[in-house]
Order: sequence, then C-alpha cells, then structure tokens
Amino acid sequence: MFNLFRSLKTEGGWLGNDECLFTLKLCNVADPFDPYPLWEHRFSGVKEITESITGSTGTRLRDALEVHRCIMREKDESGRLVRIPRVFGDVVVWVSDSQWKRDIRTGSNKMEVLADNLSHMHREDFGKELCISQSPSYVIMPDFYLNDDEVVFQFGLGVFIPRKEDHPVGEMHLQLKGETPWKPLPAWTFWENGIPVYRPAGLYSKQTFLLIGPSHESSATRPPLMEDASPLWFSHSKGRLIVNLASRFAFGDGEFLSDGEIVSQDQDNSTVWLFNDLNPDTQDAEEKEELLLKITMFEKEVSQAPADHYGKETGGSTIVPGADISPSGVRGVFTLVPGQTEDALVLEGFAFLRIDTRAGGVPGLRSWTLWIDETGQPVTAPFAEGADEEGLMAFSATSGQDFLSFREPGKKYFEKVKHFPFSLPHHEGQSLEILPSPIPDKYHGILKLPDLAMYPLEEAPLVLGRSDAKSDASRPDIQLQFLSHPASLKWQKGKERPEAYLGAIGLSRRHVQVNIQDGQLRVIMKEGSVPVYGLDRNAQLKQILGAAASGGMILDTGEYLLIGCYLMRFEPV
Repeated sequence: MFNLFRSLKTEGGWLGNDECLFTLKLCNVADPFDPYPLWEHRFSGVKEITESITGSTGTRLRDALEVHRCIMREKDESGRLVRIPRVFGDVVVWVSDSQWKRDIRTGSNKMEVLADNLSHMHREDFGKELCISQSPSYVIMPDFYLNDDEVVFQFGLGVFIPRKEDHPVGEMHLQLKGETPWKPLPAWTFWENGIPVYRPAGLYSKQTFLLIGPSHESSATRPPLMEDASPLWFSHSKGRLIVNLASRFAFGDGEFLSDGEIVSQDQDNSTVWLFNDLNPDTQDAEEKEELLLKITMFEKEVSQAPADHYGKETGGSTIVPGADISPSGVRGVFTLVPGQTEDALVLEGFAFLRIDTRAGGVPGLRSWTLWIDETGQPVTAPFAEGADEEGLMAFSATSGQDFLSFREPGKKYFEKVKHFPFSLPHHEGQSLEILPSPIPDKYHGILKLPDLAMYPLEEAPLVLGRSDAKSDASRPDIQLQFLSHPASLKWQKGKERPEAYLGAIGLSRRHVQVNIQDGQLRVIMKEGSVPVYGLDRNAQLKQILGAAASGGMILDTGEYLLIGCYLMRFEPV
C-alpha cells in the first residue's frame, strides 16, 4: 500500500524533513513559562538557552517555525497549481511535570500567559503566511521525563490543537488485541482562569491528520495508559501510526508498524483498523502483538419531515425530533432537514434564563431544570422507564435564588456555580463550558455545546419561533423546539401550564423573521413580545432588537443571534 509517511518528506532544516512532526527541544531555560526568550533570541533571558540538536544558542521557536514549513498546493494568479510554503499554526508545548504541577497549585497563571503570548507573537510575526485561516493554537502539557530547565515544542501535519470553536465529529479508541479493553485517546488540557478545560485529541471537522505514537520521538498525541502506567502500545514502544481524515485511511510507519487493515465496519459508524508489529527484534515471538484502532464518526440523522405534520413545505428547513436513544437510556434528540443554501444559523448553545426577581420573573414559575446526556446533548423527551436521572449532568435555576446551580452525574444534590467562565468535566475526558452572560440581567450564563443543528437560510424571508403551533398559518419556518423536556418546568400550585417547556419561555410562535441580504443576516421583529439580542464574534452584546423595533438589525458572519434560550451563530456552511 502507498505509504503516507514516505510521501510527506520535504527539504527541511535541522529538525528533519518529515512534515508530519517537527520537535524542537530547548535546554538551559531559566523560566519555562517566560514566552519571550522561548520565541526569539533577541529576548534572551538570564541563562543562555541552547537547542538540543545543533547546540546553537541563537535558535528559538520562531526560527523553527520559519524554516520547517508545510508545503501547500495553491493556485497562482494564472490559475496554475503551485507549491507554497506555509507556517504551521498548531503547537504543543511540553514542560516538566513538576513545573506544570507547581503552576497548577498557584492558579495556572503562568501557563495561561505563556499560551496566550506565544499565540499572539505567532500570529503577529507570520500573519497571512499561516497554513490555516484560524489563529495559532497552543496547549501546555506536562512531561515526566523533562528536566525543569527543558522545554519541548512540537508542530507539523500530525499536530492539531482544538480551539474553543472546534467541536468533535468523531472519536478514537486503541486496544491491544486480546490484552486490553478499548481506551480513548487522552484529552488535551487547557486552562482558563485557573479552571481545567479538557478537549479530545480528535476528531474534528477541520482536522486533516492525526499522528499517534508512544513518545516525543514519534508523536505529539500519545496513546492512553494501561494499568501499569505504560503506554497502550506494542511492548517495544516504538513506531507510530497516522490517520488521514480526508481519505479515511490509517497508515503505519512501515518500520515498526504495518499499514492499517480494516477488520470490521459497524453500523454505528465505527471502523476498526489492525496494525501488525514489524519490529525485527520481536518477529520470533510465539504470540505477536496486534494493535487495534477504532474510529467512530458522529452522525446527525438526516430525514425529511412530512409536510402534513410539520407544516407547509417552504424554502426553509425545520428541525424535527428523532427517536434516538442516548447511551444513558434516555430518549433524546433530533434530526436535520437540509435545504439548498450556503448560509446557515448554527445552534451552538443555550442561555440559562434568569427567573428570579432581578429578571422580573416568570409568573407562577418556581424553577427550571436542563439535563445533558453523555453525548453532550440536551434531553428533550420523557425519561424512559428505569432511566437514571441522577446519572445525567443537570443545571437548574429557581425564582427565589439569583444564581445558577449544577449537579454532576451520580451526585444527589445541586451546587452553586460560583464564577464564570466555568468548566465541568464530562463524558470520556470532554468538558462542558459555561461562559459569562452577555446580558447579566436576563441570563445567568451560556452553555456552549457541540453544534446541535444547522438551520439553512436563503434570501427569501424565514420565520423563527417556538414549535407548538396548532395551524399552518401560525407555524414558523424554523421551529425552535429544543429544551422541551416535559419535566423541565416546576410551577406554583394552581398556576400550572402543562403545554409550556423551557425552550419556549420568552419565545413567540412567529417571533422574528430572518433573511440573507448582501451576505449579511437581516433580523426583524415579527410577532415577538420579548427582545432578541445581537452578539459580536466574542459573544458580547452588540445590539438589542426590541418588540416595537421597526428597523431590524444586521449580523455579520461569525456573529450571534440570542433568541429566548437559543444561541445561534450566523456562518456559511
């Protein structure tokens, strides 16, 4: 089989010629968290930093990125394909385990400053030369084998560092055949205001390659650990594998690992690859080790909604409930009905409504609760018989308290969210992120989730609203019907509203009208009686569209519409 590793060789610099992975090691570093001398020699610190391969005292991360580039295929002004050297934008920074833990104990301030400043200088110095349109991404990770005065940087095609806006589209597990259970890849650990935020190593829609190996020499992404703390890998701890996400192939290095062979493809979108041990020192072993890699792609079910049930057929699209069963056994969400368009509103999260006196309250409403299952999706349908409600992550607010509460899976009582932003460890190393409220008098905060749904848009006007319309005339083109769990609201005695649900609070059946106009999103009030909000790309308040407003508001690409509980990003897809 064609070997991907041999195809990614280029005329490189002192770190080698393998575009999959470049590793720079700096020694004699006085302060591993001082970004400036690590970035460039002109910011030299107290000690004379040396590069491990050449012994040079003038080489830094900026020099390595400048020399070791990604060769990309682009069209010139005449339309011809040419080779353009671009600068890599994703970097893993390894510091000693003791230095890493020391900073954690004092609030992770140094790590956050290091990652932010390296990213800033990276962007400032290379700008349009980057091989991706996104800003550079850095993560600081611990390494038990490094000394306190050593720092290692890794970048290349096989290195992808997820950003806040990146959401997983799949997951990967490893197994030594017949010896270990399936184990997920370790997550990257980011720090935000002293709080750990865990993001899986893969897989993401913008990720092209993923390189996996047991050491710095082979990969930035490591395999999971076994019970004895050794890497889940062949016993010789050599070699590496790479997954090409574009072609959906998995390759070995040809020296210690064979190329991957598909041994099973399941209906749950999982593919299992088998890698054989090629190490000559183990060829005489009676039982040869075999490494298995399982790739599972997440898929949102696509179906066409019957016009006689979900409303008249329009140029717009509608999200309709599906019949999927989440891993918790709780009946959940949903399905996308696609339209022919290049622009969409992406449902990216939910705003936690305030119902206390500060927000004016909701007449008769005592409390609301939102449950999140293991897949990171809101539970919308009644709990199945025997389902464990306490096994789910839950959020809640009451009319008598001015704070948001949360309950972790397996726990009995709710706790107060004491600060924002706030991150909660979730299923298999993932996390739930709660951001500060852009409108503190109306919302406690915002829960960011993987893209839940896309609502295609067009130049013709479409109406957004809640989904409980009884007739075609009042039914919106885009029905916002998430957060519709029947037990989500608790009412005062005698003031019950059985038809109400959390996602419908503050939302009319035909609330606003949206359409594409000169590449922007135009929003005008239709029949809504509660304001909607326009947020900028940083989710900060930009504009309020009141109930009596006549002029509407305009959103640019990447900006947000906050309507009721729904946080929706406008972007081309």
